[in-house]
Amino acid sequence: MMTIKEFMYRHYVIGMFKGLDGRSYEILAPAPDYHFELTSCQCDKIWEYRIVNPEHIQEPCLGIYDKRCNGHWTHLRNYESFIKAGGRIRVLKNGTDKNIMNWNDDDFEICNKSFNELFSELKPSQTIFIEEVGDVIKTFGILDMKLDDISLKANCLNFE
Repeated sequence: MMTIKEFMYRHYVIGMFKGLDGRSYEILAPAPDYHFELTSCQCDKIWEYRIVNPEHIQEPCLGIYDKRCNGHWTHLRNYESFIKAGGRIRVLKNGTDKNIMNWNDDDFEICNKSFNELFSELKPSQTIFIEEVGDVIKTFGILDMKLDDISLKANCLNFE
C-alpha cells in the first residue's frame, strides 16, 4: 500500500547579528533538513549559525554548526539556497532602539542584499556570530511545495 505524506516540517532559528556596516540585522535561518515528523524536527535545535567566508568557496555563506561538536561547520548554505529554503534577513530601522524593539514589522526593513553585498569585506579568518533569540517550526503542505530536490519529492511517497 502506498501512502502520501501530507506535511513536512523545517526548524528555523531567529537570530540577530551586527553587520560589517555597524547596523543590527535579524536573520531567519533554516535548518539543513526537512522532516516528515514534527518530533524529529524539534531535534534540529542542535544547530547554531554563523556567517563565514571559506577560502575554497570564495563567497560568504551561512555556516551551520552542530552545537555538540566544537569545531568547524557541518553544512554551508550560499545565498541562493538560503533564500530557497525560506531564509530571510531584515535590518533594524535606523533610530530603533534594539533594547526596546517589539520584533514587529515596524521595527525592521526587508534587506534585499545578497551575502556577497552584505559581507564582501569579511575575511576568511573572520566569523560573524548569530545570537539566537528564538525559533520557529514551519509546516509545509506537500502538494503546495515547489521542491527543486527530486529526491525529496520522491521521499514524500512512503511505500509500505
